[in-house]
Amino acid sequence: TDAGDGQVVLSSMDTDAFLMDATTGALLRRYTVSGPRTPDERRQIVAAGPYVLFGDPSSHLTGAFEGAVHVFDRASGALVRTLVNPAPLPFGSFGFALATLGDAPLVADGVGVVRYDPLAEAPVQTYPVAPSSSSGLAAAGNRILVGTNRPDDAGGRAVLLDAASGAVVRTLHDPQDQLGDRFGIAVASAAGAFVVGAPRAGWLLPGAGALEVFDAETGDRLHTIPTPDPAAGGDFGRKVAAGGEVLVATRTGEVTSTSGSAYVFSRRRLDDYACHAAHPKAPVPAGQERFASDRFGGGAIVLDRLTAYCRPVGRDGLLAVDPTLQFACYESRDGSGVARSVTVRNALGLQTLSLRERQRVCIPARADAP
Repeated sequence: TDAGDGQVVLSSMDTDAFLMDATTGALLRRYTVSGPRTPDERRQIVAAGPYVLFGDPSSHLTGAFEGAVHVFDRASGALVRTLVNPAPLPFGSFGFALATLGDAPLVADGVGVVRYDPLAEAPVQTYPVAPSSSSGLAAAGNRILVGTNRPDDAGGRAVLLDAASGAVVRTLHDPQDQLGDRFGIAVASAAGAFVVGAPRAGWLLPGAGALEVFDAETGDRLHTIPTPDPAAGGDFGRKVAAGGEVLVATRTGEVTSTSGSAYVFSRRRLDDYACHAAHPKAPVPAGQERFASDRFGGGAIVLDRLTAYCRPVGRDGLLAVDPTLQFACYESRDGSGVARSVTVRNALGLQTLSLRERQRVCIPARADAP
């Protein structure tokens, strides 16, 4: 996770955690928990002011798998103290999800989330999230988002809480609300938004997985990020991390027994595009079918002839960010004639549009020649 100052903290399944330079990858500090530990892929680590917190959800320190959180001095790497659940719960896995609200640590256990005083490391507030156990955990502003771990015969949920009162602001779910979508198993926050993983959601292909992005204050859904590679197998969004303008999501490969992948997304400045009427010099096969999804849903579309080619242009005296990324636009058929309303905002102002059938689909393309 992002530790600020160009640094990241990483955890292992065993006894070590690491502070590393985000640019060079150089190891800056190692944090080690002494004594035998049960390997656990759920171990998380976060930076909270001058401390680094290392989750140990399989700890037997106070009882069978009750869990603990080890607090290290960030600069020296020395163990400062160990936090245990203020309300011990056998097999409660205290510490399997961690986050920070400002410099205040947030620690999840099997029934809720505990907020600690950042200096005394004493519990000051508890947020229950029953009837489901907490899973993913993130905070932004005065909001806390707790993903809940629900069984495969139910759609996943994430509970948006007011950090001051503990009141439930809103309950979030995948827009398709599919059984077993695992929505909420991983969450992250960045740039005033929450990102929620739904690794078994059926965007593009059954079980391919997706990320859902929500406004951190209101809980309004902003957009969906489907898996960049649906053919590689499902489980996209199993782990999510964010910091600044960068978002990282993983596909573990559990569904297809293949190697996993990590995908990095960046909120960089986007180019304007100038679109030209296109007349292919050679016939282009018509009737090609693709899967596509947007905020209104997903499904099959049929691409016909290529009609336009769009190239990036500079604006306000700036050069194009990526002059090589261009778009080929095709007429499309998807059989949809349902009117939809959408509000868009850009440099020219705010407009509300009424949308009907999809007429064109633009596919990224790289130009081989000017």
